[in-house]
Amino acid sequence: MDKLRPGAIALIAGGAVLFISTWLKWGGDSAGASLDARGLQGLFCLLIGAGIVLAVVVENFGNQSISVNIAGFDKNDLMLTLGITAFLITFGLQFAEGSKAGVFIGWIGAAAIVVGAYMERGKRPDSTPPTPF
Repeated sequence: MDKLRPGAIALIAGGAVLFISTWLKWGGDSAGASLDARGLQGLFCLLIGAGIVLAVVVENFGNQSISVNIAGFDKNDLMLTLGITAFLITFGLQFAEGSKAGVFIGWIGAAAIVVGAYMERGKRPDSTPPTPF
């Protein structure tokens, strides 16, 4: 195991906070992970948080390299996109009527995911320079 980078630490912490926030009250008497409209958004955030934590933990502690290339986007680009999506969901729900502290905590976790994913984007492998004609 290599030394954990600050971006990986932010991804693990942010994903864990986002995951835990879905079990807290997001509005009214329902938790973030329930079966109403707000709860379905909470379930999506739960999956984002759990997926990011699992991917980063497996890569850093399981000595497994996860290589993803979907339409030219690598793993760090996908984590950044999912983090921004969770951020927009939780930030938007913060202004809904009757929103509770769970949404605010989820918003903080999603922001940490965005920061960690952005920090990890800079850790791309060096590519070879283009060859002249």
